[in-house]
Amino acid sequence: MSEKFREIVNAPHRAFGKLKKRIQNTTPQKTASKVARGAGIGTTATMQAVLWFVEHFSLDNFITRGGEKAFSQIKVGKNKQGQDKKFPKFIKQNPNFTAIVTWWMMLATLTGVGIKNKDKIADAIKDKIENIKGRFSRSDDEEATEEYEEEFEKGTYGAYFDRLRTITPFVIANLIANEGVRVNSQGMHVVYDDYDGHKLKPGEKPKGTATIGFGSTMLKDGTRVTSDTKPITNEEAYELARWHLEEGETYFGMYCYDTAFESVDINSVPEALAIADVMYNGFSKFIEPDTVNGKANYTLGNRFATLRDSLETKGAGLSDEDVLKAFKKYPATNKNSFGEAWLNGKPKKEVANSLGNFLRGGRGIWMRRWVEAGLLTGELSPDLLLDCPVDGLSAFLKYKQKDVKNKKTDKTAFWKEDANGIRFVNKDTYAEFIEWLANPVNEHGQSIAKWKKVRDYMPEYALEACDGKECQLGDKASKKHRVQQKKFERETYVLDYETAYALAIKAYNASDYDSAAKQFEQLVMDNPDNALLYNDLAATYNHLGRYNDAIKQAQEIVQRIGDKSQYAAAQYNAGFAYEQLGKLDNALANYKLAVANGNSRVKSDVTRVKNKINQRTINKDKAISFNEAAGRVKNKMAKINIVNRNKNGENRA
Repeated sequence: MSEKFREIVNAPHRAFGKLKKRIQNTTPQKTASKVARGAGIGTTATMQAVLWFVEHFSLDNFITRGGEKAFSQIKVGKNKQGQDKKFPKFIKQNPNFTAIVTWWMMLATLTGVGIKNKDKIADAIKDKIENIKGRFSRSDDEEATEEYEEEFEKGTYGAYFDRLRTITPFVIANLIANEGVRVNSQGMHVVYDDYDGHKLKPGEKPKGTATIGFGSTMLKDGTRVTSDTKPITNEEAYELARWHLEEGETYFGMYCYDTAFESVDINSVPEALAIADVMYNGFSKFIEPDTVNGKANYTLGNRFATLRDSLETKGAGLSDEDVLKAFKKYPATNKNSFGEAWLNGKPKKEVANSLGNFLRGGRGIWMRRWVEAGLLTGELSPDLLLDCPVDGLSAFLKYKQKDVKNKKTDKTAFWKEDANGIRFVNKDTYAEFIEWLANPVNEHGQSIAKWKKVRDYMPEYALEACDGKECQLGDKASKKHRVQQKKFERETYVLDYETAYALAIKAYNASDYDSAAKQFEQLVMDNPDNALLYNDLAATYNHLGRYNDAIKQAQEIVQRIGDKSQYAAAQYNAGFAYEQLGKLDNALANYKLAVANGNSRVKSDVTRVKNKINQRTINKDKAISFNEAAGRVKNKMAKINIVNRNKNGENRA
């Protein structure tokens, strides 16, 4: 029924026209029924005319708005925190609620007298009331889970991303194992210097890069982490790392190569984790060189520039066909040793050994390549990372260096060279590492078993995604994981703006859209790169009938900010605005992109607008046919008049 209600809101006069036809087609049983039917027809005809006038000469339906505002004050029980649950949240999720009630009341009033199917109407009204009551019997988690259900179209980056996202907790676990954590006495993550790992004091300049959480160097608003950045919670640290990983280009890069090369088939969690770590740390530089014969590799640069442009516009809707076209135009003809082995489908052992050519640098690089190679060959399993002490890989490295030759400069614990000087990863230490995990010690032989483990810094909902069971690519994250992830996505877009944002949302939920617009406008000014705020402002403008302004906010997200997690909402907001402006082709294009970016609920909007466009074409064809026929009649009448005048001797020389 939601499609019918949406139609009422968008074009109420047409809905009443259909209702009038239904009443006309009923079979009255008695004289009283005939009178009722006549009254119903007359009433609906009057309402049809009035609503046509309202739709064309009013920017907003103040009756509906007033109804929603009144409903928003009704209390409907308590939530988990013991607070009153009100209609605002329900009204936001069901913006056509007032139209729903109006529809059923009008239908019952106008058709309930003496009509054969009045009992069915009464049952339908009863079912609808029970459905509404049922909305409030569900938990907050169930409501949020339904709100954030995602379904990406096959053959798109979104579908690939959805398949790969189950490894995200493991990639972050590897970050924690390598980077370690720096927290204060309250357990809050503080800024540290990635050069030597020491905590930075406010105003202090690092020797390397200021980092917070699990190695994040940038906040979601696009600003760099500095020593003045305020501490963040463990959940915020995880969410920030997840945002960098998933909204960055890690999975995007994997998708491009996996789609373009038939010999590449990432089909296991360990392999996916290894490749993801390679991409996260260096993107394409391990696969294709940045320079060829001393000049920039323009083939590589042009290809990914093309793909990034498409990604900026289409988001998760980027298709396999887009990727194949880009690789066909700009082929991967120059490959590094790892790229040659991986893209040509060589055995995993050879692919792992090829990582040895990228072992130059500090111990952080040695550890990463060593872990990646072990995952590729299966000698290390992802779950081992969860039980590794925080910063444990560094501790094991120091232990091995001390144990082997008592020299901190010794590197052979992690890599070796063959007779030709070709480096390869030292796989002999994998068994030793697994044994060391059972009783970890530092380079002095002192036990570090009491150190916190990686799993201690992983949120519970993240651990649930794979811990304690066989994790497979493509498995959906648990409901709790998805709900909590979305919760933290909203709360950690920009730190320290929660109060202002909460007040703006409160005004929006109370249907005070003028006040909400002013507050969101100020938030956007203060946080110009926060895509979430632009979407909230666009939705508010749509409520106010400021459709062109809503479109501008959506375009800011897609064309300037490039936050792909907000594309689906932005494209829906733009599509809605275009539809209200009568620009149906633009509306359809945006609705389709919203679906491609994961909002499957917009499929009904796509269908509706397609029908509108088809109807417009039919009406246009009818108008053309009518005009042509009228023209032919006019020409024929003109000829008849000339003949008649000639017969009467008129207009002769």
